Amino acid sequence: MPALIDTGCALTEPFSGLPVAIVQENALRQVICGSEGAQTLPPGWRLVRYRTITDGGMLRAFRPTELVIETKGRVVRTSDAYVALLPASLGGRAKAVLNPALLESDLSDLDERVSL
Repeated sequence: MPALIDTGCALTEPFSGLPVAIVQENALRQVICGSEGAQTLPPGWRLVRYRTITDGGMLRAFRPTELVIETKGRVVRTSDAYVALLPASLGGRAKAVLNPALLESDLSDLDERVSL
């Protein structure tokens, strides 16, 4: 799914300090549940507090077995991350916002759009 790397996103899970990827809930349900439309999502949910310039609140988040981030000529695989569900749409093409810490390196060689 298309995602944006947001250098202003420093969201972390509060107990572990691990970086968080924010994903539209409807897009993630399709990835996890498939076309059958099952209503179950991964166990082990956490609440992650977020704050933006205009809003704030709590997002439901889970730690995936593996998060794979693909960008121009590069693939990053990590289990040291959380995925938070955003009930609203991000607008535009992006379905996710990534904390740059998920990439574990300098962003200068990366395209702003990645596939998650």
